[in-house]
Amino acid sequence: MCVCVQASLDEPTQSVVMHRTEPSRLQSLALQLAEKMASLVDQNERTLEVKTTGLGYFNYQRPGFCHVHGFSSAHVNFF
Repeated sequence: MCVCVQASLDEPTQSVVMHRTEPSRLQSLALQLAEKMASLVDQNERTLEVKTTGLGYFNYQRPGFCHVHGFSSAHVNFF
């Protein structure tokens, strides 16, 4: 397997400039995996927040939901 890399040296900045590089199949798969893992972590954090606080997105959208007590006064019977 021959991997040819086209690059040049930029003398004033002493840096290597890569030309026409495309990610390899392995690099593309690694990037896809990293994006999926970031999405999974984000979803897990949202799920954990809902489980630990009991206040999720859908609770805020319900009419009559009390953000302090977590229920509507219409569903509570006071004796």
